Amino acid sequence: MKTLMDTVLNDDDIIGLYFARDEYAIQATDHKYGERLKHFLFRFFQQKEDREEVLSDTYLDTWNAIPPERPRILYAFLMTLSRRRAIDRLRKMTAKSQVPESALLPISELEGILPDESDVEDLMLQKELARILGQFVKKLPERQQIIFLGRYFAFKTVREISRELDVSTSTVEKTLKSLREDLKRLLEKEGYL
Repeated sequence: MKTLMDTVLNDDDIIGLYFARDEYAIQATDHKYGERLKHFLFRFFQQKEDREEVLSDTYLDTWNAIPPERPRILYAFLMTLSRRRAIDRLRKMTAKSQVPESALLPISELEGILPDESDVEDLMLQKELARILGQFVKKLPERQQIIFLGRYFAFKTVREISRELDVSTSTVEKTLKSLREDLKRLLEKEGYL
């Protein structure tokens, strides 16, 4: 006999469960996206307990955000929340010297380009910055999109990206440097820097 957990719901149905405040929404989310999120979090944390805690926090954040938010792409929404939680946890661990610096390298590459959270005084500015970044990425050629998102969204290493695209690591590094410079110019033009 088929149970609810045997059924993979579509994103609209899962979001509907959140809007109905049905706790099954979290189970349905985990059933559909849990393994992908765990795989993503493995890039940050080798310890299973750390990954599970961040995943649990991600689901709590999702529960608290939906409603009023209605994500267009649920997986991207979950990845964003998960990445934020992972970065927060890494920062706490870094303060205790428990994280290798290489885990924070992609974030540090964008320091000085993106404003700190403390510089962004309200949600409207954050949304505007997200809109600008989204437009920046959409206008990039496909290979540059893959490189930029791979490095700064999925936190892949330069070597992983170069293998996926079958290009040299120096090509990826040069592309990333150029993209950071282009992004900096765009943000200066928009008044963010």
